[in-house]
Amino acid sequence: MKSYTETQVRDSISEVMDQPAAGEFALITRWERTSNMLISVADFNAMQKLDAEFADIMQHYGKSIERLTHR
Repeated sequence: MKSYTETQVRDSISEVMDQPAAGEFALITRWERTSNMLISVADFNAMQKLDAEFADIMQHYGKSIERLTHR
């Protein structure tokens, strides 16, 4: 994972965009704080799929998990 300032992103957008394409995340900082993360479309789609799978699991088992948590 590589971190870039906002200025570095403006100056070398191609390099920044190459990071996610190579399987790396690109952190973008603004005022010395991480403000954004650039990821590949493939990674985004994988996260969306996991989110949907987790939502299905919680819909099916959520009440049971909650009851077990509060024992």
